[in-house]
Amino acid sequence: MTPPIASKSLVFRFADVTVREREFAIVKSGQVQQVEPKAFRLLLIMIRNPNKLIAKEELLNSVWGETAVTENSLARNIALLRRLLGDDPREPLFIETVSGIGYRFICPVEVTEDPIETLQGTRGAETVPPNGSDADTVSAALLAQDSVEAAKGRTDAIATPSRSRGKWAVVAAAGFICVCLVFWQYTSRQSHSLTDKDSIVLAEFVNTTSDAIFDGTLRQGLAVQLGQSPFLNLVSDQRIQHTLSLMGQPPDAHLASNTARQLCQRIAAAAVVEGSIASLGSEYVIGLRALSCQTGEVLAEQQVQAARKEDVLKALSRASGQLRKKLGESLSTVERFDTPLEEATTSSLDALLAYTMGRRELNLHDNCQAAVPLFQRAIDLDPKFAMAHLSLGLSQINLGQTGLAAKSIRRAFELREHVSEWEKFAIESRYYFAVIGDLPKARQVYRLWAQIYPHERIPVGVLGQEVDPELGRYDDALADAREALARSQQNPEDYEGLVVAYMNLDQLENARATADEANGKRLEAMDLPQHLYHLAFLRKDSGKMAQEAAWAVGKPGVEDVLLSYEADTSAFSGQIEKAREFSQRAIASARQAGQKETAAGYQSESAIREGLYGNFAEARSQAEAALALSSARDVEARAAFALALARRPAERLAEDLARRFPEDTMVQFVFLPVIRAQLALNHRDAAHAIKELDASAPFELGNPSPYQTIPFALYPCYLRGIAFLASNQGKEAAVEFQKILDHPGIVISEPIGALAHKNLARAYTLMGQIDKAQASYREFMNLWHEADNRNPIFHEAKLEYRQLGAVK
Repeated sequence: MTPPIASKSLVFRFADVTVREREFAIVKSGQVQQVEPKAFRLLLIMIRNPNKLIAKEELLNSVWGETAVTENSLARNIALLRRLLGDDPREPLFIETVSGIGYRFICPVEVTEDPIETLQGTRGAETVPPNGSDADTVSAALLAQDSVEAAKGRTDAIATPSRSRGKWAVVAAAGFICVCLVFWQYTSRQSHSLTDKDSIVLAEFVNTTSDAIFDGTLRQGLAVQLGQSPFLNLVSDQRIQHTLSLMGQPPDAHLASNTARQLCQRIAAAAVVEGSIASLGSEYVIGLRALSCQTGEVLAEQQVQAARKEDVLKALSRASGQLRKKLGESLSTVERFDTPLEEATTSSLDALLAYTMGRRELNLHDNCQAAVPLFQRAIDLDPKFAMAHLSLGLSQINLGQTGLAAKSIRRAFELREHVSEWEKFAIESRYYFAVIGDLPKARQVYRLWAQIYPHERIPVGVLGQEVDPELGRYDDALADAREALARSQQNPEDYEGLVVAYMNLDQLENARATADEANGKRLEAMDLPQHLYHLAFLRKDSGKMAQEAAWAVGKPGVEDVLLSYEADTSAFSGQIEKAREFSQRAIASARQAGQKETAAGYQSESAIREGLYGNFAEARSQAEAALALSSARDVEARAAFALALARRPAERLAEDLARRFPEDTMVQFVFLPVIRAQLALNHRDAAHAIKELDASAPFELGNPSPYQTIPFALYPCYLRGIAFLASNQGKEAAVEFQKILDHPGIVISEPIGALAHKNLARAYTLMGQIDKAQASYREFMNLWHEADNRNPIFHEAKLEYRQLGAVK
C-alpha cells in the first residue's frame, strides 16, 4: 500500500467536527461529509473569525466574487451548513443569524497546524479541491498559496490512489498538474498590462485575521505604495465618495469587491485592485489581485508571507512592487519610485491606523477638527512619521492656525530624507509655499511634481488656486485650473478653482457656466457658494448674494466667511456702520468655531477699512485687538498697514516681519513695500514712497489670498497712485488707478475698488481732463448712493464734483 503523503495544513476543530482546510474536507463524528464548495468556503470564513459578526455583503463578495447573486444564494448555503452540522437556527449552537446584517459563528474553535494524511477511499467527489475562480474567492489563506505550492497541494489531494487505480493514475494526475502549471505560466505571461491612460480603483482589504488593526490600514498603505508610481493612476477617494453617492450608497460605504467593481464600471476605470490578509499560525499571508472591471479577468496577482505582525508592512511593500511590474510599469520606474512602506509612512501599524483614521475624517467628512488629534496620535506613536506631521500642518492651516501649521510642516520637511518621491514633493512644495513663503521656489517644485506625476491633480490644483494667483499669473492659473480638473475627473475643489480663475480674469459668463456644470453634476463643493457670492457681486446680482449669505447661516467655518464678505460689500458701498456690524458678527462666529486666528484676520481687515476711510481711532483699536489675538504673518502685516494708515507707528511691526520672513515673497515684495510706502506718505515723502514700491512691480497684481478678499491685492498700485497724486503727476496716477478698475475680478469688493474711481477723478483733474474727471466722480457716487450720511469721504467727493462744475 502506498503510504500517505504528509503535508502541513490548518485544522479547525469544534464540537465533533474537524475541518481540514487544504483538503477541502469536513469530518463529522469520524465521517467525511459531502459539502458544496460555496458552503465550505462560507464555513471556512466563519470559523476563521469565531464570534465575529460578518456582514452578508462581505460573505457574498468573498465567496461569489464578481458573480451576480442574490442573498438567497447565501441563505441557501447557510441552510446547507446548518443541516450538515445539525444546527437549529432558532436555538443555534454554531451559526447565529443577526437579522438584516449577517452571521456569526458562536461555537469555540480550536486551530492547529499538524501533519495530516490525505483521506483515503471514502473521500470521492465530495472533497473537490478549489479550482479557478472559486479558489480566488475563498479565504485569504487559499489565495495566498503560490503556484508551485498550490499545485503540490492539489497533487497531494489527487495522487493518493486506491490499489485499483494503480501506478498510471498517479502518473496521469501528475502529468495533468504539470500541464496546468505550464499553461498557467504561459497565460500569466500574456499581456495584461495597463496603459498610462487607465485608472485603478482600490477596494478594501479582506481581513480574515480577526485583528482589527489591519482594517483600513492596509488599503491606506497600498495607496501610498501604488501612489509612488508615475505610471499608475489611482482614482481619488473624493471621486469614489461622489460616485458612491450617485450609486445611492453612503460616501463611507465599505468598498468591498462587488461594490468596487460596480463603481469601477460606472466611472470607466480599467481595473480594481483588491487585497487580502490571513493568518497561518503565527505567520501572515498578504494577497494582491488586479481584476478587469469589465470582464472580471485577473490581470495580475501577487502573494507574499510575513513571519510576524511587525513584518506585514514590509511584505505589503514587496507585493505592491511586484504587482506594479505585472501591470505593465517599467522596471526602471518601479526601482526608482519604490520606497519601502515602513520608510514612506511608518513602521508602526498603530501609528498607521491613527493616520488612516485622520485621513478618513478629512476625505469623508472634511472635518479638520476631528483629524488633528488623530494625526497627533500618529505622531506620538511614531515621532518620525513625516506625512503625519504634514497632514497635521495642512489641517491646522484649514483651521486658521498658521503658526502651529508652520511648525508641523517644518518638522515634516526635516524628516523628508527617507520618504517616497511623491511624499517628498508634497512636503517640500508646502514647506516652500506655506512656511518659507518662497513662491518662485514653491512654483518650481509644484511644476516638477506635475511633470513627473502626470496623473496627480494636487500640484496643478495648488498652482492654479494658490501659487499662480499670489504671483499675479492669472493666465497660468486658468491653465492650471483646467488641467487640475482634467486630472481629477470632476473633483469639486477643482471646479471651485476654475470658477475663481475665470473670475480673476473677469470672464464672468465662463465662471457662471462652470458653477452651473458643477451643480448639475451634484458636486457638493463646500466652498463653491462662497465663490458664487463674489460672482454675484461682480454681476451686480444682489438677490443671489443674499441667497448665498442665507445658505451660510449657522454653518461653522462657513458662516464667518460670508459675514466677512458682507462686511466688504457694505464698505464698498460706503456703508461703514453696516460693515462694522457684519465684521463683528464674523469675528464672533469665527471665535465660536474655535478659529481665533481667523477672527484676528477679520479684525485686521476691518482696521484697514477704517483707516482708508479716515476713521483713525477705530482703525487703531481694531488693529491692536487683532494683534492681541494673533501674531501670524497676514494678521501682523494687515495690522501694521492699518496702523500706518491711522498715522500710528508701525516700524517695529515691519521690522519684525522682515526678520521673521526673510525669504517670503509676499512679505518682502508686497507687504513691507506697502507698509513702508504708507509710512513715507505720512511724512509727506511721496518720492520715497514710490521708490519703496518699485520692489512690488513684478508682483503688484498678485492676490496674497485668492480665496478671500484680504487686502494687498493691487494695493501697491493704489498707494503708488496716491503717491503720484501727492507729487502732482496726474498721468502716472491715472495709470495706477486704472489698473485697479481693469481688474475687478481680483479686487472684487475691496474698498480700493470704489476709492479708485474717486482718485482717478482727481488724476484727471490734475491732467485738465474735466469731462473724464466728472464721469469718474459720478461713477463713484453711484456706487456710494446709499453711503452713510456722516461719511466724510462721500461729502468730500460731492464737494470736489461741484467744484469741477464751477470750473467747467
